[in-house]
Amino acid sequence: MYLKNVDNIQNMSSFKEGLWTVQDESAMLVGKVIAPKAGERILDLCSAPGGKSIHMAELMQDKGEIISCDIHPHKLELIVKNAERMGVSIIKPTLQDGTICNEDFIQSFDRVLVDAPCSGLGIMKRKPDIRYNKEATDLEDIAAIQRAILTQAVKYLKPEGILVYSTCTISKAENEEMVAFITGELGLELNKIVDTIPKVLQDEVEKESMIQILPQIAGTDGFFIAGLKKRGI
Repeated sequence: MYLKNVDNIQNMSSFKEGLWTVQDESAMLVGKVIAPKAGERILDLCSAPGGKSIHMAELMQDKGEIISCDIHPHKLELIVKNAERMGVSIIKPTLQDGTICNEDFIQSFDRVLVDAPCSGLGIMKRKPDIRYNKEATDLEDIAAIQRAILTQAVKYLKPEGILVYSTCTISKAENEEMVAFITGELGLELNKIVDTIPKVLQDEVEKESMIQILPQIAGTDGFFIAGLKKRGI
């Protein structure tokens, strides 16, 4: 559904009633790619404001458990508010720094989503000031944070568990090179995602396992998604 000529969606009765929420089409693909199943335990490690957690909960028919993490307490409040509005009960907002290991999480999740903090270069059409506020050193610092988060995220997967890594950027250092880090340094293997991608975009999928969506391809935000799998023991 597309909305036009709306001043404030939060004033619409259908929005207040939780009949729908807002996501860019490229971001909506993440839930489809991670493909959560009812009854599974899912970790959304960088969750706020919770849109992807809510989408996964709906795909799971609100059965199972989703641990939705953020480093800021006030952002957890956004997750709670959005989940309540949408009538979702399986989301558990959790204060967690993604770069720090949580011993209670180790090998306890069927699927882990790392929608990583990034440079945001894929959403400049909505936030044009990004082009004036980013330096090369900023990208290096962000990539270091991404590596630290992924290093912990891999520990939380059960054997044969699925990790989906996504960003709203078009930077190879944050995308393809980060996938190389996951497969090379962290030992995960690529996992086929091409069947979860709309046919109009399937030609953009690399090695059947990752896709860089550019704004001019489908009129969406620039977005990157990769699927990976932990080897069994």
